[in-house]
Amino acid sequence: MAALIRIRKFVDWLNDAYELPASTFAVASCWYRHPGVVRELWALLGSYEFEFGTQRGSPRRSRDGPAYWHDRLLWPALRRLREEHGLRECISSGHTPRTVVEPLRTDDEFGREIERLITDGKHDHRHDEGRQGRPQQIP
Repeated sequence: MAALIRIRKFVDWLNDAYELPASTFAVASCWYRHPGVVRELWALLGSYEFEFGTQRGSPRRSRDGPAYWHDRLLWPALRRLREEHGLRECISSGHTPRTVVEPLRTDDEFGREIERLITDGKHDHRHDEGRQGRPQQIP
């Protein structure tokens, strides 16, 4: 559950910080209903935390890591979420708004989904395990 909550904060932050329009790159508010999307976002969050987190001074990292993250990881991942994982259809079908005044936020069903996962005991806890060097805070 902790991983999903961290991803939710990251998704809501991405949509807001980058002012991602729903018509192009915003992560649809139903992202957590798509297992492939959850995995992509988990990977994107991990790479973000590596490039911008507490390990920034590591000698193994280059100074252009944040630029690399934006160019090679963020935008291609957002394209894949829309095109290959079907988030474009979520917006075109109407269950995620096509035009919004405020940045998209994870929808209200998220809390019920967390409760269902807890009750059913069907959560994959492998993503809850911390990694060394991983910052505890998300953006």
